[in-house]
Amino acid sequence: MEFLIAEKNKLMYRRYNNKDEILVGFNLEENPETFELPAGFDYLDLFNNKTYNNAVTLKPATGVILKRLD
Repeated sequence: MEFLIAEKNKLMYRRYNNKDEILVGFNLEENPETFELPAGFDYLDLFNNKTYNNAVTLKPATGVILKRLD
């Protein structure tokens, strides 16, 4: 596990093995927050099937689980 962002009420970390990578993010701030994603990959939101490639913006008190697409 590797923490990508851990500041104030924002947290994003990644878990990975030899074939899969998952990013998990939480926004506990009172305002929407944008999280930069690792460059060079597309990520699938496992909650709503949207694809992101540079950043994802989370509403207050929400989270996201993203799977890297190869």
